Amino acid sequence: METAVDPQTWIEIGDLISKALDAREKYRQGPQNQRTMAATWKPIVRLLNKFPEGTLTTYDYDTVSNIDPHSEEVLVTFTEIIWAFSSGPVLDELDCPQTATDYYSYFGQDLYQIWYRSEPRDQTTWANLFSRVTNNIANYNLITADTTSRPGLVNSPRAAMAAHAWVITNSMCGSGPASHAIAARARQLWEDRCGHFVEAEN
Repeated sequence: METAVDPQTWIEIGDLISKALDAREKYRQGPQNQRTMAATWKPIVRLLNKFPEGTLTTYDYDTVSNIDPHSEEVLVTFTEIIWAFSSGPVLDELDCPQTATDYYSYFGQDLYQIWYRSEPRDQTTWANLFSRVTNNIANYNLITADTTSRPGLVNSPRAAMAAHAWVITNSMCGSGPASHAIAARARQLWEDRCGHFVEAEN
């Protein structure tokens, strides 16, 4: 995919992901209505048009009907966009794999805030949705194969993506033996997929 997308487009993809994250935060913290919902979907539509056809295949993205930023369809779409961006090249002005780990960490924090600020009766529903999207639905084959740690960092981009994916489950599954078992299974899942990683904090 690196060669199918020119360097300028990779830069534009990175900028649009940043804008999409900002739009999600504004939606979460501000009024939630059709207008603000559409504002969060706009950069995602532009992002979908930047990737080569066939890159993102979990859904027929032209027919996504629920553009609520917290819906399963949108969460899967945005997860896969960040993962696909992580498979971009290292350019002079942009390290796609490493930058993607920062974006994914920020996205994980957004999900955590949705969970944390929800009513207690809804927290299990959110936790299950976010874990299902991350662990079971989104195509993890889109994640970078880059296993070279950057100076000063312990995790490579691939390991960091796995760490952030695991944190999405670990940070919201609660406490107690059953919750610890859920977190342990999620960690094993991501180590099987991406190799060993050091725990990341979101």
